Amino acid sequence: MLLHGWKKTAANIFCTAIFLFQLLTDDECKALRFSRIRFVRRCYKTGSCYYFLYLLKSAFDELPKVDQVESESESESESESESGEKKKFARDIVESILRDGNSPDTYQKKDSNVRQICSLLKIVCGVFGKERGGRGVVVDLGAGKGLYTRAIYEALEDVAVIAVDVRAEGKHDRFYDPPIISEGFGGQGGGRRQGGGRWQRVVGDVGELPDLVKVQMDEIIASGNDNHNDSHNKRICLVTKHLCGGATDCVLRDHLGSGSPGGYTDFVVAPCCHQKCRAEEYSGMKYLKDLGMNRGKSGARDLDFSSLLLLLNISKNNGKFEGFEYKKSLLFQFLGPDECKRYGRMARRILEEGRRRFMLENGWKDVKIMEYVREGITGDNFVLIGRR
Repeated sequence: MLLHGWKKTAANIFCTAIFLFQLLTDDECKALRFSRIRFVRRCYKTGSCYYFLYLLKSAFDELPKVDQVESESESESESESESGEKKKFARDIVESILRDGNSPDTYQKKDSNVRQICSLLKIVCGVFGKERGGRGVVVDLGAGKGLYTRAIYEALEDVAVIAVDVRAEGKHDRFYDPPIISEGFGGQGGGRRQGGGRWQRVVGDVGELPDLVKVQMDEIIASGNDNHNDSHNKRICLVTKHLCGGATDCVLRDHLGSGSPGGYTDFVVAPCCHQKCRAEEYSGMKYLKDLGMNRGKSGARDLDFSSLLLLLNISKNNGKFEGFEYKKSLLFQFLGPDECKRYGRMARRILEEGRRRFMLENGWKDVKIMEYVREGITGDNFVLIGRR
């Protein structure tokens, strides 16, 4: 028992020494990382956990609190009061689409998804408020079946809408597109355009289409289908809802970054599935490096970045941890499930802050992060909102 206590004390001292050493130097302690002595490797990993969590907590504490689109107490009463006063707005708009006999029966009618769409719709409507010019174009990248896009189309009668997705509507894969536009859909083809008037659908991969979307946008503006001939206050807003993993970074870099062809004036981007991100795709890596979170390469894998994604993924777990899928993670062993979830929320905030700063560096004057729904509705509840 005495020997066990001595070993534990020695290990703690050794881990603390490694932690302090990493604070004072950029050296990655490769001699310790790859030591043949298992005890040394274990102590190094534990010390690295201390250091990583220290960096994460310090960075998080320096960030301002994220604002909420709506508070918990307002979420129910607010939608009820708006239904009779604001025509074709938020929940009324979405529910009217879902009640339409021509609409498909999909998971998107779930209450949690409807709440997300309603909240994002309010933000997009705010972009085109009277004080912002009122008219223009909305481009929804990764539109999927198009319920969110259709809601924007119905709510903003003076705005043209372009839905972009890799899938084309077919006999057994019906969309929420407006009925007159949907007639005659079928066939395949990358980059194919469908529709007319205020509604257009572009079929193709989001990452390969910035130029085609720009051509489509120019045609709409030239034809006057955006109902706005004065280009001075024209708003061109890019929106996404739960665009998975690195696809969000592709949009930020290729569609909204410096030199991109879109000419966008606003964006409302709701990221999703961070665990699918890869370090080489992530747009905010400069921010992580500035924080010191770029240590330890293992092949093509950035260990600090992987740790952020791991914590974030654990934070979305429903608490059952079936099969104990994280049992090999030292962070999970070190923190336990509750603390992992707490640090996972910090990791999500840090990752979105990196994206926010990337956009500021690429010419966007005003970029903010907001919680557009409560965490209980979806763990992916942050939205990036920007304007030129």
